[in-house]
Amino acid sequence: MTSFKDLLLKYTKKDKTTITDTVAVGLSFIDEAGADLGVLDSAGALGETLGTVSAVLPFASVLAEEGTKVLLKKKTPTAGKQDTVYRLVRNGLSVGAGAVVSGLGAGVVAIPTSCGVRILSEKMRTKLMASNRIEKRIARVKSISAMREKRLMLNLTQNNKIKDDGFLALEKP
Repeated sequence: MTSFKDLLLKYTKKDKTTITDTVAVGLSFIDEAGADLGVLDSAGALGETLGTVSAVLPFASVLAEEGTKVLLKKKTPTAGKQDTVYRLVRNGLSVGAGAVVSGLGAGVVAIPTSCGVRILSEKMRTKLMASNRIEKRIARVKSISAMREKRLMLNLTQNNKIKDDGFLALEKP
């Protein structure tokens, strides 16, 4: 079992995925803003290519990063799959929120909105995972306590120190 110090070190490390995802989403919004301002209007095929790349970039970066972690055995395939799905959903929500704000005409606020949605989803996930870990540990402590009581009762019964009525028989001095 891992020590408290190891757990503390593990959970206090900064989450680098938020930075990577935020940069990818930021680049995507910058590209969209450039297209809206008319910077890429005369580019023709370049504008279309950049539009496609910018839409796919946040999701491709997640797949590349999580796939690399699984291939380098820094994560199990199950953990990699769970983290990939979570990050893809988080990216989809943040890009969608930014697109809605941008579509309403508040393009300047789109990137902070996207980052805010990302940060809120990360906080929510952290709280849910912490409560899940706490519930599992409480159940484990209860099961260990119950097993210990059963062993104690078995030892006392085998040593004939418990009477038929269930009370502990004290030895006479």
